[in-house]
Amino acid sequence: MTTILIVDDDSGTRIFLEALLQQEGYQAITAVNGQEALVRLDEGRCDLILMDIHMPVMNGYQATERLKMKYQQGRFVPVIFLTSAQTDLELARCLECGGDDFLTKPPNPIILKARIKAWLQRAELHLAMHQAHIQLRQQYMALQEMDNLRKDVEAISRHDLKSPLNGIIGCMELLLLEDVKLTQPEINKYYHLILDAANQMQEMVNMSMNLINMEQGRYEAILQPVPLLPLIHRILSNHRKLIDRKQIAIAITVDGRPVQDQRIKAFCVACRRKNLVGLNAGGVGNGPGTLIWNFQVVGGANG
Repeated sequence: MTTILIVDDDSGTRIFLEALLQQEGYQAITAVNGQEALVRLDEGRCDLILMDIHMPVMNGYQATERLKMKYQQGRFVPVIFLTSAQTDLELARCLECGGDDFLTKPPNPIILKARIKAWLQRAELHLAMHQAHIQLRQQYMALQEMDNLRKDVEAISRHDLKSPLNGIIGCMELLLLEDVKLTQPEINKYYHLILDAANQMQEMVNMSMNLINMEQGRYEAILQPVPLLPLIHRILSNHRKLIDRKQIAIAITVDGRPVQDQRIKAFCVACRRKNLVGLNAGGVGNGPGTLIWNFQVVGGANG
């Protein structure tokens, strides 16, 4: 139901307007001054305001300025001033402070109802335009993300795929040369190079497709068991020179308890048996020359 706020310090005016609005099927709420009107707005939705000018505590000009600031970036709430003012300056100020229309008291019921209906229609149109603006902005941002994704995929195609492709072409050209006599081990070597380059290209293509699917919300994660011990050894091996140069001691813990390699291996086996869902792994500096890795079980199909 459409809700209209009546702001007037005169009880007779409030009773008259409330009866008129209820007769037209509107829900009417009232306030005796501008400050109370702002409280009513905080308490619930209001679709239109009938505002008096001269009231104690806070007048209609001040209240209108504040509520228009509040709804500046959001929905549009029309304000119709109902005033006894007769001077052009007072009537002009009704619009300068943010009011949308004004009628002199006592308002003609037919004209008042027509103005209310017209301003409510404008408010609905304003809301529809605001929602359309938000939707267009979201679509624009989505198009920008897709364009960035397209550029990323193109970069992979132009640069990352070029190297293994050149390797495949080079090996094939060498194998096809009639004047070059290769031994079978040499031929096998080139075959393996071609296979490695092809696998590398396939991995890049799969990663590109996964990236596209993730961006479009169509990526389905497939959980697979991971051999934890070889992964740890691979990390340590890749950084062995840095570890030795900085004389870093490595301490590996499971759920906060230090373990040796055999314990890690047993832990990996246990994880596979429990159909482990995931691990938390974190590296924490613990004084100079020490690095602690802690692996923590975060879920499993069997607890």
